[in-house]
Amino acid sequence: MPETQVWLLRHGISTFNAQHRCQGCCDEPELTPRGREGACLSGGRLSSEGIEAVISSPLRRASDTAKHIVKAFGAEGCKITFETDARLREIELYDWEGLPLEEIPRRFPEQYRDWRLRPAEFRMLANNQVQYPVRSLYDRARLFWNYLLTAYAGQSILLVSHGGTIRALIGTAHLGERLPKLKEGRCGVRLLLMPVSDTNHADIAHLAAALEGMVIDHLLAVGSTAGDAASKLFPFPFNPCRVVSEAIADIVVDQVLHYDSGDQLRHVAILGPLAFLRRTLHRQLGFSDTASESLDLRPLEITSVHRPENGAPAVLQTVNIGFHLSKRLLDEDCQVLGIDNLNSYYDTNLKKARLAQLPQTSRFIFNQLDLADGGNLCRSVADFEPEVVVNLAAQAGVRYSMENPLAYVNSNLVGFVNLMEVCVRAANLRH
Repeated sequence: MPETQVWLLRHGISTFNAQHRCQGCCDEPELTPRGREGACLSGGRLSSEGIEAVISSPLRRASDTAKHIVKAFGAEGCKITFETDARLREIELYDWEGLPLEEIPRRFPEQYRDWRLRPAEFRMLANNQVQYPVRSLYDRARLFWNYLLTAYAGQSILLVSHGGTIRALIGTAHLGERLPKLKEGRCGVRLLLMPVSDTNHADIAHLAAALEGMVIDHLLAVGSTAGDAASKLFPFPFNPCRVVSEAIADIVVDQVLHYDSGDQLRHVAILGPLAFLRRTLHRQLGFSDTASESLDLRPLEITSVHRPENGAPAVLQTVNIGFHLSKRLLDEDCQVLGIDNLNSYYDTNLKKARLAQLPQTSRFIFNQLDLADGGNLCRSVADFEPEVVVNLAAQAGVRYSMENPLAYVNSNLVGFVNLMEVCVRAANLRH
C-alpha cells in the first residue's frame, strides 16, 4: 500500500487576525479579502500535488478557506472529495474568545501564566465545570489521526485547520512516545516483551496506555492466560492474536523474527510467562543464564528489543531506568531520595503505579517537585544530605520542544543548573 501523505494548511487571514483578537472556537471571524486571496493562491499551488481529499474544520474561516481551495482544484480539472470534521476546530478558550490579545494577560494573569509556562495544567471554567483546553485539543488530535489513517490509508489528504490545532496534529503525529524512539530509517523487528501472570484489569489498562496508537504487526500470546490478556489489550480485528503453547513458542518466535520485513520496521508483541520472556531475551541478546535470570521484568513494564535487518546485533532498549535504579539501590539497603515533578508528558498513572511498586520503607523518600524550583530543591536535598547524586531528569521529545520550548529551558537548563548549585553546597557529597 502506498504511504499516506498529509498536508497541513492554516486558514487564511481572518477579521480577528487583523484586529488582534483571540479567536479560539468562536465562529464570528471570517476571511478578509487578503485571506481569500491567500486561499486561492494556495489552491493553485497545491492543485498539482495529487491531493485526493480535503478535510476542514467546520469553523467558517477554515471551511471558507477550504472551499476556495477546492474551487481552485476544480478549475485545474482535479476531482477531490471535501468534508468537515469537528475534531479539526481550534482550541476552546471560552472567556478569552473575542477579547483583544493584549487584554488577556491583564484580565486573566494566572490563567495566562499557565497558558504560557504550563500549558498542560492550563484550565478554565465553562458551564460550571473545570476544563483543560490544551489537553482536550491534543486528545482531539490523537482521535483524528486514528480516524484519518484508517479511513484515508494510502491517500494524499489536505487538512485545513487552525494554528493551535495544527501544532497539536504535528505534536501527536507520532501517535504516542511512551516507548524509546528509533531513529528515522531504522528497519528490522522491534520485540515488545510483556510478562503476564494474570489478567488483572489495572495491569491491562497500564499496558494499553503505553501502547496507545502503536500498530502491532504480529501478536503472539504464550499460554491461555496470556491469550486472555491479549484479547483485552488488543481487542481490534486488525490485530489478530496467535495463542501457542510454551512447548512450541520458541519455534514460532524464530519464524516470526525471520520473516523478511524489507525496509520497514515491524512491531512484534509477545505476552507470556516471565520464564519464557527471560529465555527469549537470552536467545535474542546472547545473555548468559545468570544475566537472564537477574532481569527484573514486571507486569506493568514493556521490555523492548530492536533486531536490525542488516545483521547488526540486537539492542535492548532500557525503559524506566529511574524506577529500576531506585529499586536496585533499595534492595541493597541504601537510603534513596527520589525527585520527580510527575508531569503529564508521559502517563502519570503509570508513574504512580511504578512508585507504588517500590518498597514502602523509611529508607525511601519521594518528593514531588520540579528541579526548576530552586528553593524547594535546595531544602529537600539539604535535609537528606546525600553522598551520591544521579541525575536522570530531562524533558524528552524533540517535537514537543517546538510546541513548548519553555518546558525544555526550565527542565534541561534551569533545572540542571539548580541541581549543580545544590551539589556544590552539599557537605557530604562524594559523587
